[in-house]
Amino acid sequence: MKNILSFSVRRQDLYWMVVRLIVWTVVLFLLSYSVAFSVFGVERDYNNYLSFYSEIGPRFDLREFRYEPGFVLFAWAAKNVLGFDFRWFLFLSAILALGVKIWLINRHTKYPVLVFLVYVLAFMPIFEHAQIRLAIGISFSYLGLLLFVLGRQRSGL
Repeated sequence: MKNILSFSVRRQDLYWMVVRLIVWTVVLFLLSYSVAFSVFGVERDYNNYLSFYSEIGPRFDLREFRYEPGFVLFAWAAKNVLGFDFRWFLFLSAILALGVKIWLINRHTKYPVLVFLVYVLAFMPIFEHAQIRLAIGISFSYLGLLLFVLGRQRSGL
């Protein structure tokens, strides 16, 4: 009897894990859509990023841009390998930045919905809507710091 009960508990836990995954995925895509398609308006840096993205050519060259090499490579790959226009590049950037933050918040906080709500209201308008590079950089900094603190120094660096 104990095995049947433990199986049903595991199955119920699996069900709620899938529900949470679906809900967080929908939230991620809705917020990324709002960033990419300027649902809440266009920020000041929008035209700078649009100009940068439109100047990316078919050849990868770091000397042409003042941005970080990783961001230039990411933008070049989005434009030339994936064939994304600027809006879809913003969408991919927001998914990357918000996805890492959602995963970290959901996995390492006691109240993930509350913490994420505070992030969305306080920091998302600053980072994801205006500072695309900063949003991605902060996400990976958080991830690296977490891995470092957990004792995986090589992964964190």
